[in-house]
Amino acid sequence: MNKAKLFYDGNCPICTNYVKIMQRRVSPEKLEFVPTAGDTKDFGYQSFDGTMYEGQVAIDVMANEISEIKEYFWMLPAQYRVPALQAAYKVSSAVRSVIKKVGGCNCGR
Repeated sequence: MNKAKLFYDGNCPICTNYVKIMQRRVSPEKLEFVPTAGDTKDFGYQSFDGTMYEGQVAIDVMANEISEIKEYFWMLPAQYRVPALQAAYKVSSAVRSVIKKVGGCNCGR
């Protein structure tokens, strides 16, 4: 099986903290976490078949292919985990935008 890849902004505190949590749940043999140098606006996900996705679609495909991603919301019934992950993505994107505006990081140049 090919390894999937998650591309994230290595300069963004939200992105790097999310990745730290996921690294505890997902085997590095299954998913490679690839930091970028702030030159990305959003998450990127390269699926097992090599297809590249970005943003919300990347989160959705990743959650579908790697079940451990949904365990981020372990406290919720299974049917609510993907919607919760989608909502968390939207909120974190909004917070990331605010952090960027106030000069809190060099994320998503």
